[in-house]
Amino acid sequence: MTQLRKLLSVKRKDLALEIGIPEKTLELWEGGKEQPPSLHSALWKIKLGSHLDKQISTFLGIEDNEVTSKYWALIWELVD
Repeated sequence: MTQLRKLLSVKRKDLALEIGIPEKTLELWEGGKEQPPSLHSALWKIKLGSHLDKQISTFLGIEDNEVTSKYWALIWELVD
């Protein structure tokens, strides 16, 4: 997920703040040294997903949620 966060130009500090955890905790999760609880893992995906939706909409020049959700699902399959 680190790669996706970086691809979306989301700073670790900003993502940690958005999901309500210390930046150091997110660093440990991204480094594989700790695993996030399922709730935090879901929040992580939601926050990155919202950034991804904006990026996809901008890239494709559309605002069709059905189309962006298909791209979003594909990306998560690739990074999980």
